Amino acid sequence: MNAPVKMGLLQREGFTVLKRGVVEKDAGNGGGKRTGLDDDPSRWDEPGALLFLGDGHARQGEGEVVGSGLETSMDVEFTVDLLKNKNIGWPRLENGTHVMVLGSARPLLEALQHATTELQKWLMADYGMTERGAQTLMGQTTEYEVANVVDPNFTVVAKIRKAMLPKRNSPGAP
Repeated sequence: MNAPVKMGLLQREGFTVLKRGVVEKDAGNGGGKRTGLDDDPSRWDEPGALLFLGDGHARQGEGEVVGSGLETSMDVEFTVDLLKNKNIGWPRLENGTHVMVLGSARPLLEALQHATTELQKWLMADYGMTERGAQTLMGQTTEYEVANVVDPNFTVVAKIRKAMLPKRNSPGAP
């Protein structure tokens, strides 16, 4: 399934609002803090699904160290690819230049480990690399961003430039 999703975010009193109220909660291995519709768990948790949406920041220092960025309203459009029977441990993202993995935990080192381990698994599964090959490539090309250090769990992004990767070989992958 490849379906575009549109979501209108509203800004009010410093909180990101998705039409009907505000909830911020620990997303576990879903990738950091979740701000969303309501506190009905059926709206948040679908077994095996990892979908992460953040709030809108026009500007934010790395790590969101003061607890907030320059909050703004946003209209976003994105695509979700549903790859059946593909198990992942942490949210995976791609843009035009990078493949990325979010890892969230306390302490910060554990968040970095989650992101790094999942990135290695991705290279092995989708790019046909051996464990040693993935480790060697990652040792030379992995970049990290500290996404936040203010929420119940800290979030680290591990990423590699697509130009550094071999051709992807997994079925159904973009």
